[in-house]
Amino acid sequence: MAKEAAGRLFRKGLNCAQSVFAAHSEMTGISVTDSLKITTGFGAGMAMMQKTCGAVAGAYMVIGAKYGRVNPDDEKARDKTYGLIEEFNRRFIELHGSLDCRELMGVDLKTKEGAEEAEQGAYFEKKCGSYVDDAEKILDELL
Repeated sequence: MAKEAAGRLFRKGLNCAQSVFAAHSEMTGISVTDSLKITTGFGAGMAMMQKTCGAVAGAYMVIGAKYGRVNPDDEKARDKTYGLIEEFNRRFIELHGSLDCRELMGVDLKTKEGAEEAEQGAYFEKKCGSYVDDAEKILDELL
């Protein structure tokens, strides 16, 4: 199951986006290696910018890989993709209150104080691990 795979990848030290997207490599047809490369820059809210949560971004890519359009005239595929992402967002926000990494973490990782607090409090393991798990749970329900 993808949820367990994502959790394993995350516990190995891969970022949130990598863990969510690579866990679905069989479904997407993109190798684990390529999935990990593609999503490297999405961790910690887009390369440590603390914007959209990487687990959320990884989930968007999974949904797009399964339902996204390749033809600009394929409005049905676009609408299905947008609808699933909208529902994913609703459920994730219901659980965590935000899609924004900085809000979810509660610290600014770009400051020395914020980075130290996150490190000392094991925020990545505790908080981000739950975001990866919940992103996977929501994906399992939607896909």
